[in-house]
Amino acid sequence: MGAEVRRSWSETARRGLTEFVVIVVGVLAALWIDAGWSWLQDRDEERLILADLASDFEANLATLDETIAVHDRQLHAVERGLNTDLASIPMDELSPMTRAVFTLETFLPRRGALDAAISSGRVNLIRDHRLRSELAGWGRLVVEARPDFLALREETQRILDMILAH
Repeated sequence: MGAEVRRSWSETARRGLTEFVVIVVGVLAALWIDAGWSWLQDRDEERLILADLASDFEANLATLDETIAVHDRQLHAVERGLNTDLASIPMDELSPMTRAVFTLETFLPRRGALDAAISSGRVNLIRDHRLRSELAGWGRLVVEARPDFLALREETQRILDMILAH
């Protein structure tokens, strides 16, 4: 009877240990599968973010091309005006002409996808660290450049008005 009890206890321990190992392996496999699924979802989200960013940047390039074309036309108009006798143009006509050049709307880039990605924290899904850093700085660069441009434009207009007044 003693040998049977030992064998029964030994079998119970072995079964218990086997069940424990099966449970641990099952839990680890479930965690591994969940982590893999999460990684795949993050990569899908990263692709969507990058596609949205590319769309915004492509739209910005098209808008920049249009803005540059308008500025080029205005520049050529000013060059033609400067090649004429400015004294023959009345000041009340000349000043609005020059003011039109300096009141052109500036380029304001589309930033919807970038702002959404940054504010939601989804920008962290982008694995390329350098790209993520550049994107984080892009919005600040645009915001900081605008007041400088507007101040420069106003100062240029003021100087041109002074020159034309003499």
